[in-house]
Amino acid sequence: MSGGSFNYPCHTWDLGDINGKRGDLEEMASELACLGYAQDAARETEELLVMLRQWEVRATVRLERLREVWKAVEWWRSCDYSEDQVREALAEYRSGDTHTPETGMAKPDVGPTRDQLMAAVARVRARHTRVAVTDECYECSKKDGPDYSTAWPCPTIAALDGVGEGS
Repeated sequence: MSGGSFNYPCHTWDLGDINGKRGDLEEMASELACLGYAQDAARETEELLVMLRQWEVRATVRLERLREVWKAVEWWRSCDYSEDQVREALAEYRSGDTHTPETGMAKPDVGPTRDQLMAAVARVRARHTRVAVTDECYECSKKDGPDYSTAWPCPTIAALDGVGEGS
């Protein structure tokens, strides 16, 4: 019995496992595209990879925001912190929030923090990803039809990377 050319993503049943097989999925997408009659399956495999990348970016941002709160609660329950330190961690967590909880609208005279700006850039990058099979931008080319294909890097990524700007 072989070890499987693509490490058997067909036998992966949860997100943790499939997320660990991204390289195998990229190879699978390329293989499907090379078949010539499996473009739809290649494209959907690429879309799954984009979704995994988007999830990773979003989850990483939230993990960073919550890390100190979780630590404080963990250490408080282990009798290594006082409850006051949990409150302090929550206050610090909340101090980075520039939106009112009731409406979700921006608070007046409060600009975004550096972390919020970096998170916004990460969200844009997560949407504008390269489709290896076609060498196009996923977000810019996702509409049906040949007139919508946008070569990689797309204008959005080029702008973020400063491509074409004067020194």
